[in-house]
Amino acid sequence: MFFLIQFLSLLHSVTADIEPEYYPLNITENNILATSLWAMGVCSCVSLVCQHKKKLPITVTPKKWGDETEYIIEKKEGGDLYELKSHINELNHAVDLLLHEEKVKEFQQLENETGITDHIEPHVSFMFGEGEIQTKKEGKYYHGTGIYNMKKWIKGDGALHRFFERVDGKDPKWFIGTNDHNQYCNNCSYDEENSKRRTAYKVYKCNGHEII
Repeated sequence: MFFLIQFLSLLHSVTADIEPEYYPLNITENNILATSLWAMGVCSCVSLVCQHKKKLPITVTPKKWGDETEYIIEKKEGGDLYELKSHINELNHAVDLLLHEEKVKEFQQLENETGITDHIEPHVSFMFGEGEIQTKKEGKYYHGTGIYNMKKWIKGDGALHRFFERVDGKDPKWFIGTNDHNQYCNNCSYDEENSKRRTAYKVYKCNGHEII
């Protein structure tokens, strides 16, 4: 059943035309991919696996090319490819939800470890300049990069709280970009180290804001 693993790797390349009206983790009982995966996972009965395999509207045939193996996918006579696409989309939604849940858990763990959160009270968002507050730590609010969008090429103390000022006359396209650092953040300092040899923009660091 290796072909199923190969086939499922294509899940995210298939897009549904209409959003389905079901909760993503509830896969319908006639989903041939879900039932095939179930049969593979819960039992070693060859006949049961073959029973679900027969429902697939395609055949997958391995073909050797030197040291490599390719898989030729062909439609079975009378096979319903539209139904197969619908089943793939259904399973795709379930996988997307699981990935989202994993990412939420990662973010929560990161927040617990660093003490930094991006949950900002609405009335505080633009209290300290035209730039939107992005993170909060120990009662202080910060503009610029946070734990979720740090840039690896920014040097220094974890690359946090940096934002960018365009100096080439063009409009900034990033949400932490500006044409005037003083208007964007009213408590910032010039990041000389990360601004070296940059002609389109300069880097600034937000020093934090407190509500007194």
